[in-house]
Amino acid sequence: MHTYTHLSGKWISISKNRTIYMGMITRATRGGTIHLSRWLRKDHGNWVESNSLPKEFDILILNANDEEELIFCSELGNGKIPLNS
Repeated sequence: MHTYTHLSGKWISISKNRTIYMGMITRATRGGTIHLSRWLRKDHGNWVESNSLPKEFDILILNANDEEELIFCSELGNGKIPLNS
């Protein structure tokens, strides 16, 4: 099972209001608090910086899918963290 502290440097994605947001995890605490440097969102096929989501939030890992990705829930919505990125 993966611990939260090993998630630094991994990409995280959240789908919110039919928009996909992505960010790189800069730090993760044992309690599941994730810190990002920035969020990106898809806009007309291009990734642009977005300030509409907080850069610090808590996640709860729901499922690890064959060691390829983690599925999580958060106050921002559900999302994924690919483990091979």
